Amino acid sequence: MINPTHLEAYSFFGLHKGPSLLILGGIHGDEICGSIAIKNINKLLVNKDINILSGSLTMIPVANPLAARLNTRNGERNLNRNFYPKKNPKDFEDYLNNVICPIISKHDIILDLHSFKTGIKPFALIKSIDEDHSTNIEIHGQNIKLYEKTLASWLGIETVVGNWTNTYEKGVMRRKKMQNVEKGHLNLDKRYGMGTTEYSRLNGAIAVTLECGQHQDPTSGDNAFNAILSVLGQLKMIEKKRYKSKISNIKFVKLYNVFDKNEFNDRFLLSWKNFDPIIKNTEIAIRANGEKIRAPSNCCILFPNKNALPGQEWFYLAENL
Repeated sequence: MINPTHLEAYSFFGLHKGPSLLILGGIHGDEICGSIAIKNINKLLVNKDINILSGSLTMIPVANPLAARLNTRNGERNLNRNFYPKKNPKDFEDYLNNVICPIISKHDIILDLHSFKTGIKPFALIKSIDEDHSTNIEIHGQNIKLYEKTLASWLGIETVVGNWTNTYEKGVMRRKKMQNVEKGHLNLDKRYGMGTTEYSRLNGAIAVTLECGQHQDPTSGDNAFNAILSVLGQLKMIEKKRYKSKISNIKFVKLYNVFDKNEFNDRFLLSWKNFDPIIKNTEIAIRANGEKIRAPSNCCILFPNKNALPGQEWFYLAENL
């Protein structure tokens, strides 16, 4: 079967100056909420139910068409890793990088829509809880500094997670110290942790990932749809106030540690879900060699993946602020 040959995108340009907004869906093929929401927003725009008055909007409903066709998370690899232009592309996602990266570099604000397998409540991811990343944009003739925390507060969710990149890099350093793992078995390149948002920030943009809910939950699509409308409204890019008000009582969660799966027989001791609270010294998982992983402090778990392959991220630990 021949791989897909192109990406579909929708672009709209207001007649007045304003910010440039890029919305991505379908970075992972089994996460359909963003794709559905983007297509529904596009229908509203085409039918003139809403109109872009200022700035520019570009939406890519299915950023990885191969993974979408397979209905799997990845095509030939995870598109949301190793995300930067490639001089010598080797796999399908490398070619996607060479198309999507130049598009990202032309935008001030990036919203990347995802969903998750385990957990209940939607949440957003920003660069850092400690240092709020920002960019300068123009809204109705006024130059303002827009922060990622502010952008996250427009999404209609109550939980914001930060510090993923720093935590991922800790994992890389741990892998480099491991002597009992074959070289190349675990990825030792910090750049492998770079995804859409990390690449966006390198180009001066602000970027937020929105985890809209569980993969097949219809409310995930609603959350994505409402988030897009809210961001467009708060940026004053559309004329109708069809969006939720800003959420002020956001709960911030700070990632601080990541654990990789080393062997196929490494296993969790409970069926963990996103944001499950864990009391200090609770046994979280057990390695194939019998080593138990315990919580170093009161914390919560994020991104637990019982199906992770050896050499992949297995779960993250975070503290509630």
